[in-house]
Amino acid sequence: MSYDVGQHATRTGAGAVGPAHRILALAPALPVCPRDGVALRVHHLLGRLSATHDVTLVHFRAASDRPEVSAVTARMRGVVCDPPGGQQASGPRLFRAARLPSPYAPSASMDRAVRLLVSAERFDVVLAVHPAVLRHAFVEAGPPVVADLMDEPVLKIWRELHLARRPDTALRLVRRILGLLLYERALCSRAASCVVVGDDEARNLRRIVPTARIQVVPSGVDVDYFRPLDIRTEPHALLFSGNLDYGPNVAAIQYFHRRVWPRVLRGCPGAHWYIVGANPTPPIAALAREAGVSVTGFVPDLRPYLGRAAVVVSPLVSGSGIKTKVLEAWAMGKAVVATPLGCSGLQYQDGRNVALARSPDEFAQTTLTLLRDPARAAALGEAGRQTVCERYRWDTQADRLEAILREVVTISAKRDAALEAV
Repeated sequence: MSYDVGQHATRTGAGAVGPAHRILALAPALPVCPRDGVALRVHHLLGRLSATHDVTLVHFRAASDRPEVSAVTARMRGVVCDPPGGQQASGPRLFRAARLPSPYAPSASMDRAVRLLVSAERFDVVLAVHPAVLRHAFVEAGPPVVADLMDEPVLKIWRELHLARRPDTALRLVRRILGLLLYERALCSRAASCVVVGDDEARNLRRIVPTARIQVVPSGVDVDYFRPLDIRTEPHALLFSGNLDYGPNVAAIQYFHRRVWPRVLRGCPGAHWYIVGANPTPPIAALAREAGVSVTGFVPDLRPYLGRAAVVVSPLVSGSGIKTKVLEAWAMGKAVVATPLGCSGLQYQDGRNVALARSPDEFAQTTLTLLRDPARAAALGEAGRQTVCERYRWDTQADRLEAILREVVTISAKRDAALEAV
């Protein structure tokens, strides 16, 4: 099903630095009201690309049968596909030989859509945003493929494995890692370029697929939307934000609750911890029964909570990629206390734009210091705001991705011309 074809003429607008290209983009979902990392990336990067290029977005159907069209998606042609379902295909021969399931279930509907589009139209490049849709980029021979892997899933699962305490959990994660290794080796080696959000992810992917051409395009933040607001700060308020059914976020909350929060309360009995995000798991929701803890569930606007927070905590102990929660806190001028994983992939300097905490005791003591010294907290927040404005605007990341796409298209065109000349 297609919707809202929009304007598909060659465009040269603000920010255009060359001819418009026809981009076939694949993504897990339509980025309407984006909150999670995937939707934010699709919304901001494709939204900016569609201002100067012809973008066709193929995505899976959401819960609603009718696709919602925002001001950004209205500039693209959209093709809605049925989500993955039924049995997982075994994938390449290596999966069958190893008796491993392919890590991402296929969608026959997306396969059909890509085949029809590539055979009927001339696209300059295919952009697959997220590993789950990468397999569909190669169902039909055609334009070069740029794989935006974002967080590089093998690294994320590897870090979860180090925290596993049960043998059955560890075995499940090992099988998942093996499946992802085979998946990435089979597909990333065929991509013209592989994009990840940080240097850690790039190093890990380079070990898995040494022949891949790997480039870094960090995640970003809307610094005009997330900006310091005239909201009174609650002097002893802490904030953790994120999707509350996402494994690394759940592990972070549990770590903070069990090993840091009691120390904070002993030092500051009036402290209040706000846990803000959609879909809290039952154990996370149960924390709201404790004194000094609020679990909000989904909120339509995170900014009032960020505005009231004295300190934002990012106690990540697993996962990978750039933490949107830190970028949003920085953009609003808030002091952040983080574990090394909680600010991984970011350009940070301990004591300047973030307070790094390597142990539970250090996390609690650093948090208490900032609660007692609002001027110090404000200085950290101001430096964080400066960092995102200089390095993490979505416009900057879109320019980086556009440069990669243009280079891939140029190399492909030269290769085609050389073959025709033979």
